[in-house]
Amino acid sequence: RKVKAGGNSEGETPPWVGPAEVDAAVQEDAADSADSYSYITPDELKTMYNYEGISANSTSENTQVVTAFLDEYYCTDDLQTFFGKFASDLKGFTISAEIGSTTDDHPGCGDEANLDVQYITSTAAGVNTEFWSFPGYSPDKPSINE
Repeated sequence: RKVKAGGNSEGETPPWVGPAEVDAAVQEDAADSADSYSYITPDELKTMYNYEGISANSTSENTQVVTAFLDEYYCTDDLQTFFGKFASDLKGFTISAEIGSTTDDHPGCGDEANLDVQYITSTAAGVNTEFWSFPGYSPDKPSINE
């Protein structure tokens, strides 16, 4: 049920509905939305891109690399929390190597790099994964100001 202020059959509030009812309806709709949709999970990505039931080969011959630029980095604690919530079979999986600016160099986490590591490692579960971070835009432009 959607109730919006000031309207008619196209989503507008009928004249007999007062502000208190509108506020209650808006809060109820927001709660319904929060309950029904919060995240795109690794399992939803597998369904969306049609690779459910396909396992990545985690032999030592395979390696994937997550790259980050502008001195972005990931957070190990966030990665384990993500696994606990969305990929419990990966709990304890760690990045095999950190090249460049590492998580030890930064007290916090970078948003984009953090999400990249979480989703790439969870959709190719168990594959040896390295994290490469560059302070600039690319290896050949090491400074943000170039």
